[in-house]
Amino acid sequence: MMTSLLALSLFTTEAQADSFEFRKSSDAAATRGLLLPSAETLNKGEFSISSIEILFASASYGITDNVTMSFSSIIPILPGLIPFMGLLSAKFKLVSNPRFMFAVQPSIFVFPQMAGAGIIGVQLTSDFALTEDGKWLLTLAANPQFIYADVDTGGSSDVDGVDDGLQIAQGAGGLLGAGIQGRVHNRVNVMAEVFLPGSIAFESGDFALVDELTMLNAGVRFPNKNVTFDISLVRPLLSTDFTVLGIPFVSATGRFQ
Repeated sequence: MMTSLLALSLFTTEAQADSFEFRKSSDAAATRGLLLPSAETLNKGEFSISSIEILFASASYGITDNVTMSFSSIIPILPGLIPFMGLLSAKFKLVSNPRFMFAVQPSIFVFPQMAGAGIIGVQLTSDFALTEDGKWLLTLAANPQFIYADVDTGGSSDVDGVDDGLQIAQGAGGLLGAGIQGRVHNRVNVMAEVFLPGSIAFESGDFALVDELTMLNAGVRFPNKNVTFDISLVRPLLSTDFTVLGIPFVSATGRFQ
């Protein structure tokens, strides 16, 4: 009897310990949802590359088991219409428990065509394993962002008539996100995400939700430890027009040692 209880205890402990490991080992895109980043990081020495349609690509590398560097960009397939932009980030996994994970991901978004301008931000992401086997996962994220620019006002309003240097905008943008995913089959995940963008003015403290950019993203994932594919539909969350279900997109992620 004691042997059986001990075996059951060991099995339960192992199952809890593998809540996140199950997803990480079986899904090349475990570091993100459909679009929403997760708190998961790559293992040390791992490399991954993702592509959403033919417009957006990202590459990531595991510096350690808890630190992942990433670079994302719009692919300049139409140089005259779509300018090159780049997002450089580093994800630090600070907490990793059997059922909870938390990561901080500072980032900088640069626009080479606009010298001295960009967006700095930090993503705070929490993952909650809803089941001990890790097959159902809830992700909550907040991403405050600040615009900066190298300002040279000049003219009569510029007292010294020189470059005023880097300046931070008098307000901030941000994004709140929530996502849920579940493994309903050995090779199929169902997934849904909600995005709530907003802005805040520093002086007044007024916060405004950008209704037009609130989004619902839902789809399916076909996970594999080496290559994962996603198919989903994105639509305005607050829209009451259901004649169009949403904009479809396909993404793929490969992970390599």
